[in-house]
Amino acid sequence: MKKVIVFLICFNLFSKELNNLKINGIGFDFDMDYLSMPNTFDLSLYYVLNDSKISPFIGLGSDYYKTILFASGISYFFRNFFSKVFYEIRAPFNFDKKYIEHIGNFLFGYNFYYFKFENTLTIGVINNLLTVDNIENVYSNTLTLKNKISLLVPIYYSEFQRMDTKAVFVYKYLLGGEDQIYKVYWNFKYLFSMFFGELGFKVDFLKSGSLFETDLETRVDYQALNLYPLALPFLDDPNSIFNTIFNFGFEYRVFFLEYLRNAFSDLFLSISFDIGYGFDDVFVDNGKFLYITSFGIGYKLFREVPFVFRMGINQDKQFMLGFIVSSINFDN
Repeated sequence: MKKVIVFLICFNLFSKELNNLKINGIGFDFDMDYLSMPNTFDLSLYYVLNDSKISPFIGLGSDYYKTILFASGISYFFRNFFSKVFYEIRAPFNFDKKYIEHIGNFLFGYNFYYFKFENTLTIGVINNLLTVDNIENVYSNTLTLKNKISLLVPIYYSEFQRMDTKAVFVYKYLLGGEDQIYKVYWNFKYLFSMFFGELGFKVDFLKSGSLFETDLETRVDYQALNLYPLALPFLDDPNSIFNTIFNFGFEYRVFFLEYLRNAFSDLFLSISFDIGYGFDDVFVDNGKFLYITSFGIGYKLFREVPFVFRMGINQDKQFMLGFIVSSINFDN
């Protein structure tokens, strides 16, 4: 009887706390990930209680490997600490059930005064890209473990200038095998706001590979690194994937309707140019010069996220299409 009374008292206290939880707002988040696509859009509700914030969300996304993603989960924030637990289903555009992926994710991090630390642990049934075709069934629907550590340092943030640098390390292990893949990525971005425009620069360095011999595809697409998901005509043997990539990017945005001082003021025209060098082995002189030049039109949502549609051409004279967001984009 005493246990029942104690339970009722605890339940009464908990229910009072739940009554204090009210929807404080609706959030829209965009996750732009260069190394472990896809890019996702999250729509969430915010519940604030004292110093804590709870945010259930649903997500939708796509990547550069012809899949579409559905996600659902919950985020928790306490002062500078944050965490996120969510479940993903990734399906090919033809919805072939043999290649549907089921993935669980746990993310946690902390916003320090001078930098932001984030760790994402992922485990799920995942289809892994291969360098050859005759062993595809071995790596279809494979239980895969992945861990990503990222460190963001905001060097300078002001009303007219933004500058930050980011380092990312990704480790992927296929359970039941010896396949161990890694990626190391470093990025520096600078954006300067001026009258009727913004001028941005970025530098990228990426190194990927395997700790042991593997049939998995370890290389990274230069076009995906710069957020161009589509190149026409399609090439059977892409000439833009490498284990090591150096890249420099430039973008100029013109807010041609800024004088209106309304919602249309955030429309902009974009001119961008990326030039890089990629190679697969230790000999730098065996690599290839890469470039993408493009123009487009975009909209800066909430005056923070530069959504843009771009058309351009690359070093192989392919017609490039870039959409979703600009690669010169800053975390809030």
